[in-house]
Amino acid sequence: MRLVFAATAVLALSISGCGSDETAPTGSASAKPSATAKSSASAKPSATASAAPSASAAAATDDPCKAHELSLGGKGTMAEKCKYDKDVLTVKYTGKVEDDGASFDVTNPWKEDINWLSVAVFYYDKSGKQLSVKHDGADKKDDYQDGIDVKLPGGKTTTIKLGFPKKELPKDVDTIEVQVISFGWDLGEGKGAYFESTEKYKEDRAKGGGGAAPAASASASAGPAASAAPKAK
Repeated sequence: MRLVFAATAVLALSISGCGSDETAPTGSASAKPSATAKSSASAKPSATASAAPSASAAAATDDPCKAHELSLGGKGTMAEKCKYDKDVLTVKYTGKVEDDGASFDVTNPWKEDINWLSVAVFYYDKSGKQLSVKHDGADKKDDYQDGIDVKLPGGKTTTIKLGFPKKELPKDVDTIEVQVISFGWDLGEGKGAYFESTEKYKEDRAKGGGGAAPAASASASAGPAASAAPKAK
């Protein structure tokens, strides 16, 4: 799947790019334990999401791949995530970047609540050149955020912050694109369900990826192995 965001709104889950396939570089992810989320219907942000999904999520965990008509492999576990090659989450860049990252409206079309997400955030100038961001003393080609806590209620659109803080971004940033690598719901005690795309994650990526994703959207892309599921609260 693919996620692309233009400076005014672009993103849904995939973006292929140039360069060879790579695993996420050590330390490429910013040191954020979670993404700040808020309901799109409210102007007030809520506390950082960490609550477990509702009971509706548990109903599909016996065979989550089959429940969501996914037949490309996987078992829905952290080690063997269900594979998909079509858009699931829809992500739209709001055009706003603040101290805790850029704002994106994420629509979860499934009935289950999502509380686990892995993404990579990319930055481009007006010419389409991919930009590096100076973070923790090093130049980063993207912000790879692995297994972050979020709160994406089923059947709703929620605003979350992703990527590097505004103060670290180059002044010539014009477009921000996000690749959703994997997502799922963690119910604690080894229970839950996890999903990832068959598309490859690449640190070097052309603006707009391969051009297959529709405007204001992108498809999720399979990236490096995700970190262990968050512990039950």
